[in-house]
Amino acid sequence: MIIFKKVRYKNMLSTGNSFTEIDLCSHAMTLVIGKNGSGKSTMLDVICLVLFNKAFREIKKDNMINSINGREALGEVEFSSGTINYLIRRGIKPDIFEIYENGRLINQDASSRDYQKYLENSILGFNLKTFTQTVVIGVTSFTPFMKLKSWERRIVIEDLLDIGIFSSMNKVLKDRLKRINEEISETKVNIQTVMDKIGMQKKYIEESKKSTGELIEAKKRELANNEALVEQITTNAISIQNSVIELQNSISDEPEIRSIIKRLEEYRIKIDSNVKTYEKEMQFYQTNDICPKCTQPLLDKDQHISKCKNERDKYVSGLSQLETEQNTRQTRLNEIKSIQSIIQKKQTEITKLNASISQIHKFIKNLLDEIKTISNKKPISDDILQVSKDLYAELENLNNERKNLLERKSYLDVAGLLLQDNGIKAKIIKQYLPVINKMTNKYLAAMDFFVNFNIDEEFNETIKSRHRDIFVYDNFSEGEKLRIDISLLFTWRAVAKIKNSINTNLLIMDEILDGSLDSAGMDEFMRLLNAFGNETNVLLISHRGDILADKFNHVLHFEKVGNFSEIKQ
Repeated sequence: MIIFKKVRYKNMLSTGNSFTEIDLCSHAMTLVIGKNGSGKSTMLDVICLVLFNKAFREIKKDNMINSINGREALGEVEFSSGTINYLIRRGIKPDIFEIYENGRLINQDASSRDYQKYLENSILGFNLKTFTQTVVIGVTSFTPFMKLKSWERRIVIEDLLDIGIFSSMNKVLKDRLKRINEEISETKVNIQTVMDKIGMQKKYIEESKKSTGELIEAKKRELANNEALVEQITTNAISIQNSVIELQNSISDEPEIRSIIKRLEEYRIKIDSNVKTYEKEMQFYQTNDICPKCTQPLLDKDQHISKCKNERDKYVSGLSQLETEQNTRQTRLNEIKSIQSIIQKKQTEITKLNASISQIHKFIKNLLDEIKTISNKKPISDDILQVSKDLYAELENLNNERKNLLERKSYLDVAGLLLQDNGIKAKIIKQYLPVINKMTNKYLAAMDFFVNFNIDEEFNETIKSRHRDIFVYDNFSEGEKLRIDISLLFTWRAVAKIKNSINTNLLIMDEILDGSLDSAGMDEFMRLLNAFGNETNVLLISHRGDILADKFNHVLHFEKVGNFSEIKQ
């Protein structure tokens, strides 16, 4: 059982540079009161920050520092587990994270992430989510179990039943499967490599057994065939090159055609300009009788209009002839482009043929080298025969290794099936679900809320009323939801104690009774709290001190003095 003893902190949120220290185990029932902003809930944030590196409320770590002092924020939590006393220290500006065991600082060589993992897995035995479902809960940032997603509910229950080890084992198993699959793949590659070497040895020995003359003649025939193929491809390439030259000669007029098209376009622009000029002049004489500039009558208007019309018509006629000439030249240019496309395709074909010739030349060179090697080769030596025997022995060893790896993998596959969510964990959860449902209904009845609450193996709830109507959590009022949340809280603590997974003396509740719980529900709630006895130290943070003070044997009163919160003595 973990016994939380003390929490102390300074320069955290509204706390000043002097330590605020709270004894967590001296009284069975402690009421924490104070005005808004007096620092009542700071202890929750500090405890969670020190233990899990994350505040209870949605507060970033850097924002936990008192804004006035701005540095040297420090929190400490003391607790014991069995005969071992622990002190956890965590600071901000400067960053501090220390774990003391019986007054001795535990080795900090590992990274802070590994250090945190060691604290949660090896010392505490639970994580923040489970901690905030069973030890520290509050209205502002507490997410009730019933509002968690299905996979989050699973994590909480697995931690409570102390079967999270199976998830860890499954993760280790997956790593091992990954490694063994890599070893199997590597062995397969090695086997193939040895088999290739054996094949090469066999081929070499077989070729060595043949007469050198036969091999040389076969290579020479292959050489002749490839030389003939080079000659044929070269002929095709020359033919295509000649065709390219002819096509290039056929479009030698391209620069001239482009130059003509350019000049024709320049002429067209000038003619268009002249046509517009005469049309503008015609319009001027048609619409005006007096000159706008000199205000003199315009004489011989018809003569001017006729002259402009004749000039315009000449240019329009010339424009038609010019467009005909443009179309002719453009048609020729299109033909040139089509021929150029053909040339490009033929040049690509020539490139491919040249590449083929280059490859065949390399092959011919290899053939010549092989002929030279065969001509100079010696009879098969005992060393070569011994290499072959060694290769067969290596192949046998690799096949045996692969067989053993596959056998190990089959065992791991079976273990993987057992460690899946629907394996061992499902059987354990199925065994405890009736206990969980029974306890929850017992606490609901004790709080005068008579329903049949049931969680299934998929962690979905079904709630039946006295009249057997079926509801879910969201169907109920806030007060009824709170009764369900509190009942589950007590259930989780009872299950955790049975399993010894999260067995602790501490229970802190922040403003749980300040909301929707009526007076009857509050009385039943207090009766349940008192039933915990002296083994549990309950700290209840509330604004309703005037109503609750006589129900607690100890009161902590926080108040703001100047800019800093203090415990009123």
